[in-house]
Amino acid sequence: MGWLLAYKPQTWGSVNISDLMEDPVVRWQQKNYLIIFVLGGLGLPTFIAHFGWNDWQGGLVYAGFLRVFFSLQVVFFSGALMHADWAGEKTYSDKNSSVNMSFISILNNGEGNHNFHHTFPSDYRNGVQWYDIDLSKWMILLWCQLGLARNPVTVTEFEIERAHRRQERRNRHGGTVEYVDEDHEDLSALPVMQWTEYIEQANTGRCLVCIN
Repeated sequence: MGWLLAYKPQTWGSVNISDLMEDPVVRWQQKNYLIIFVLGGLGLPTFIAHFGWNDWQGGLVYAGFLRVFFSLQVVFFSGALMHADWAGEKTYSDKNSSVNMSFISILNNGEGNHNFHHTFPSDYRNGVQWYDIDLSKWMILLWCQLGLARNPVTVTEFEIERAHRRQERRNRHGGTVEYVDEDHEDLSALPVMQWTEYIEQANTGRCLVCIN
């Protein structure tokens, strides 16, 4: 947790969050975060334990303070472990230190597919396979069904598969080449497009030939 205690915004660089700041719910949450935490994170379990079985102290200590403590330990432990080069697998990219560790998803409800998250940060999912443990993915889908969220961003299967195949080839060659085919020819400078994009550009007058 040292990195959090020594947090300096200027060393992290600026991030464009104008879309978030245009959301009135987000602004309200940011403004009232401390009140929400005290009432919801500590007050609610204390209230339930008091009126449910007359044990407000147990609700405050176990469902309040200890729950928050252990949750933070899991979050920071997972974050540190999933950025250790010696642990896990770099499935989609080795351009950053993140790795995938499936068993971590059991501890933190889905963050184990960390390499995917850092390779495709705009995608709302962490686990793209149906069997991946990813509670946040299913919750977001539920909110969409209830009309509380809309248009979840996803990366196309084409982009995911291309990144996966590229990284597999880099792993076979010790990460010394950007992108090679099976004949070891360097293909890093060649453009690649999806079939839908090919059709769209061809229909608007661009002269293209499909090789593969």
